[in-house]
Amino acid sequence: MKKLAIMVIACAAAVLCAPLRSSATGMEFGLKLGANIAFIHGPDVVYFPDLESSWVLRFGLCGGGFVALPVSKKVAIQAEALITTKGSKEVGDLFASEVYNYSLMITYLEVPVLVRFTALGSGRSAQLVLMAGPAFAFKLHSRFTLRGERLDFNGVRPKDLGLVLSVGSVIRSQGYTEIRYTAGLSKVIEEGGVPLNIRNGVFSVIAGYRF
Repeated sequence: MKKLAIMVIACAAAVLCAPLRSSATGMEFGLKLGANIAFIHGPDVVYFPDLESSWVLRFGLCGGGFVALPVSKKVAIQAEALITTKGSKEVGDLFASEVYNYSLMITYLEVPVLVRFTALGSGRSAQLVLMAGPAFAFKLHSRFTLRGERLDFNGVRPKDLGLVLSVGSVIRSQGYTEIRYTAGLSKVIEEGGVPLNIRNGVFSVIAGYRF
């Protein structure tokens, strides 16, 4: 696990340092900013934190940078370093008498390592771009509230592993837009040290600029 963390941190450092060496190596780099539609799901979600809980979507932000190493004219390896917010909101009816409004927000440093394929277009023309690959996430902060009041909850696990699937378009070789889904593969909540079968899911709408 320590080796994996070192590799991920190295990827993040490569993204941040890309402007210093992109012209010399032919690598691409850029910035991106987007909106998240996040939720938690899984067999145990209805029991967290109370019986018959009903979790719904929450909105958040994501942003950061990326560096891409071309492998061929249509294929590249793209590493990203993103700050992204995930989680969910809950409105539950307990015994048909009391409504609980929970909010879970988790902020991660996320490092996707993606294979990028240009399916249509080339050069300065409009391009259709497909991407897929793993995303390694490290918790920076979490907040669990009930009706706006923060609760003492330490059950958010420190790491998450996801799978990114993305489709986007590049316009005039520099500006681009993207829609992606990041499917959580790890259990992200635990109670009493026991992981619950609850995972992250997030749809992202992203705009960016390539240099």
